[in-house]
Amino acid sequence: MLPTPATYTTYGGELYNANPVEDPTTDLDASLANEQRQDTAAMTRMCPRARVRWTYSGGVVTVASQDAVWGNGTPPTVTRSSAGVFAITWPTTVTDARGETWGLNLQMAIGNAETVAYDICVAVTGPNTATATVSLSSTGAATDPPAGVGVLVW
Repeated sequence: MLPTPATYTTYGGELYNANPVEDPTTDLDASLANEQRQDTAAMTRMCPRARVRWTYSGGVVTVASQDAVWGNGTPPTVTRSSAGVFAITWPTTVTDARGETWGLNLQMAIGNAETVAYDICVAVTGPNTATATVSLSSTGAATDPPAGVGVLVW
């Protein structure tokens, strides 16, 4: 179901054994499958969906690496809006490893700069977009990160 949040009932709800488990080395007890499906449903609500790392130098944003729960397909675009403010846009729909297409629905975002002198504040601004603001830790003023310093958003 990722990148869309799911519930336990999305995965079929409670399962019961039709017959006793004959061989626990080859048969899966329904109670274990229930726990696995509940864990998976919880993960769809809490885990980061995607991450992107970029650098900025001389007016150029370079996406250095990226990955996502739906696979490492089309990277997001990262553009500078103003000093220290970067817009991140992922595709509106994504295709998972099973070939299923899903509408992207980002739930939250967290950011990190690869230096202690800068803070990152990230806000989800739409189902497939986020805005990252880079600021100096000492003053809080929005500013572009120094050349070569990676910015990571997930």
